[in-house]
Amino acid sequence: MTTNNPEIPVPVSLSKDDEEETGRKSWMPAWAKLPKWTPTALIGSACFLLAFAAYNALNIIVRLLLALHESSIPWWGAFWVYTFIGGALFRASKEFAAWSGAAKNRWGVFTRWAKSLV
Repeated sequence: MTTNNPEIPVPVSLSKDDEEETGRKSWMPAWAKLPKWTPTALIGSACFLLAFAAYNALNIIVRLLLALHESSIPWWGAFWVYTFIGGALFRASKEFAAWSGAAKNRWGVFTRWAKSLV
């Protein structure tokens, strides 16, 4: 690229071969190279851990409700406990859209990161 005005600098590539430069930038040590199945393993293990966490949360809730039924509290005590649980579930359902949006964003970031490892 040439210009008529000598005061305007002309951009010049300092590297002689662009392929050589990209090859040098993409060089990784042998211990850092990961197999092709790494993203699948990371994403699969994350899904397994999420499912296990959800199972444990539901298990705790069910055990709490079973313990409540087996206890000898009066009906009005059970009513207040169920009201508290219902209010918590109602609030969680109202905020579910924000929670799911944040989870989708974080999951997308995680999957892009996992795929960039290979």
